[in-house]
Amino acid sequence: MEITSTAQGFALQKTGIGSQKVQISRIAPVFVGMLFALLLAACGADLTLVPSTPSSGDRLRLFSDSDEGGRSHARFLPSPAGELQLVYRLDSGYRWPYAGFSVLLGQAGEQGPAQGRMGDASKASAPLRCIDLSNYDSLELRFDTRVAEGIYLQLRTQPPVGEAGSQEQMRMLQAPVPAHSQPTTLRIGMDAFRIPEWWRELYRLPLNPNPRWLERTCKLDFVAGGFTRLGVSDTLRIREIRLLDSRAARAPWWLLPVVGMLSAASAVLLFQGWRHRLQRRGRLRERNRGIEGRLPVEQSATPDLWEVVRNHVQGHYSEAELSQVAVARAVGLSEDRLRQLFRERAGTSFRAFLNDLRLAEAKRLLRETDWQITRIALEVGYGSVAHFNRQFRASTDETPGGWRASASREQGADPAPDIRSDVAAKSADQDHQA
Repeated sequence: MEITSTAQGFALQKTGIGSQKVQISRIAPVFVGMLFALLLAACGADLTLVPSTPSSGDRLRLFSDSDEGGRSHARFLPSPAGELQLVYRLDSGYRWPYAGFSVLLGQAGEQGPAQGRMGDASKASAPLRCIDLSNYDSLELRFDTRVAEGIYLQLRTQPPVGEAGSQEQMRMLQAPVPAHSQPTTLRIGMDAFRIPEWWRELYRLPLNPNPRWLERTCKLDFVAGGFTRLGVSDTLRIREIRLLDSRAARAPWWLLPVVGMLSAASAVLLFQGWRHRLQRRGRLRERNRGIEGRLPVEQSATPDLWEVVRNHVQGHYSEAELSQVAVARAVGLSEDRLRQLFRERAGTSFRAFLNDLRLAEAKRLLRETDWQITRIALEVGYGSVAHFNRQFRASTDETPGGWRASASREQGADPAPDIRSDVAAKSADQDHQA
């Protein structure tokens, strides 16, 4: 530790620093981060499909019955960010006219299959990536149409890894959704997605319940067919598509004690770090005070500093708003330095020093004047007579009125002879001069 003395005071500079101790307070944010990570992992999150990232266009696939000899068609229109607009028209030429688009749920930019009947994947050129939808409760959709009274939503799922991936083994889960000409938000439960009868008949699936394999869902289809008149162009506008996670609404039972323990540990670490900083600050203050005492007298403090402070307090004690902060600001000292100065030179605190000064002046006024108690209290700087009475009784064990009576009996004279005699003398001098 090197001491550099100047005429202004002193400065401490560390020249040799040993091994640094790890502050305990720095560990608390680690626990808080672990807590939030645990909450995110356990509680899940909703999945937003529209609006999505700028690369979301790579996830969209148009399809229609034109691949199977029909004359229906569909195309996307340029639309504001975060919105999809599909223009389609259903025409005769195929037994079940249809058109629509698919949202691939795997990685963006992956090559999807050629589309077949109602978004069929029988002509797949590459396997689709799948995501797990088994934890999602419902699908929330905000959309509107110009003509159609409804659309079909379809989820395409694949069998678990290791099983045959033929078309017969895949699943199409379908749910009809009513449509309106005004933007409407609908929530479709995942239980509403069922294997349609025509799919069962086409691939000869048994009538008994079949697994839906939502944990391996590869795409979501929007299909216009059956709700729209042939030969009429329609526009489907989609504002938002969200999958709602069931875990986002409730936390597992075991999470509560874990959160409690991590919160308690974070609070303990923060408290210990705060206490460590206070102790370290106190040690530095004591060390600096000892160093200041060893410096030459002319460098340790300004000789007239206490006189400046005392004169300022004595000149402004009658101001009710006078405080330690105001005095420190007026004389250009910090509150800590002013507090230390009062302890060293007056042997008491600023508040006690100010109170003693006001009470001393109040006693003089009680002894030498006939002013009312209220006027004296306000004159010496007390904001209320009740506060003045409490402070006076605490100091003298007497009320101001009782103390004045005792002082008057001891002097054997009127409580204010000097003031009145001075006033009479001045009046006589003025009359004489006149």
